[in-house]
Amino acid sequence: MKKIALTISAAALSVAALALDPYKVIAPVEAEPGTTIYLTNFDTGEKLDSAIVSSDKAVTFAGELDEPFPARLIGQDGRRHGTFIVELGSVAINPKQRRGVGSMLNDQLNLISDSLMSMESQFESLTGSALEQKQDEWISYLNSQIAEHADDPIGYVLSLELSYVDPDAFEQAVGKYGLDRYQRVQGLLKSIQTKRATAEGMPMVGFSVEWEGHTENLSDYVGQGEYVLVDFWASWCGPRIREIKTLKEIYEEYSDKGLQVLGVAVWDKPEDTVAAIQRLDIPWPCIINSQNIATDAYGIPAIPCIILFGPDGTILARDHVGADLKSIVAAQLSK
Repeated sequence: MKKIALTISAAALSVAALALDPYKVIAPVEAEPGTTIYLTNFDTGEKLDSAIVSSDKAVTFAGELDEPFPARLIGQDGRRHGTFIVELGSVAINPKQRRGVGSMLNDQLNLISDSLMSMESQFESLTGSALEQKQDEWISYLNSQIAEHADDPIGYVLSLELSYVDPDAFEQAVGKYGLDRYQRVQGLLKSIQTKRATAEGMPMVGFSVEWEGHTENLSDYVGQGEYVLVDFWASWCGPRIREIKTLKEIYEEYSDKGLQVLGVAVWDKPEDTVAAIQRLDIPWPCIINSQNIATDAYGIPAIPCIILFGPDGTILARDHVGADLKSIVAAQLSK
């Protein structure tokens, strides 16, 4: 009897081994040889493997998986080196675009992303109903691809994009396709609810941040009788850094007319925030080391995010940048 049991167990193990698929990830990285790069699950943030950067500035990961999953490469310094899908076979990372190439799901995702970007490139040349129609086409195409890939990581990745532009459609897609099986999606659903509670016309939501033994509160600045433009930012965020020019122009024009500007550093190392403040010559105060505190309070899924508060702390506008932000500030302060 023991011999039969052992035979069955060995067979079961053999079947289990056959059920696992091998994968390989080859990635050039902008990191010094000898440093560590982690392969992480993009959804959960779990570190799954690590590799040392070779002399030719590349890393290789190999292993087995039971199903494809979204992944990200992160350096020991927290720097991101690529987001892609780990699946059966080999995937290479394009160092410029920092995305996966050469495997079925990654190549499909790239085609969809390129199509979306091609449609987006037409937005700037359109206005009025023509712009609205093109934006509707963009969302319709995105929804169709989420539906087609609801059972694989492509649908998950695309749903994250949808959450930023159409929260209502995102909630519908999550319910329809069971995408709440992903942790990041659950977080975004909560974020959307929080964002609705901090929409235009709603009162300020306070928060406190500790750094170097000192506590700062949003209420130290907001609700004190002046308009306050609050910039939620991070030193590593390129789009946000590009908004510095706009914010400086607003600050120079209105800082002596009843408007304050306040930075709130999120998802950033304090030392990197301090260095960026000095490098960019930012003249307004900044609450440092907020991490998730401020973004959780205001349902901010991505940056840049800028909120204009009225003298009594009422939220007057949020999520505007560039010329739109300038116009809104001018209109509010003209009152």
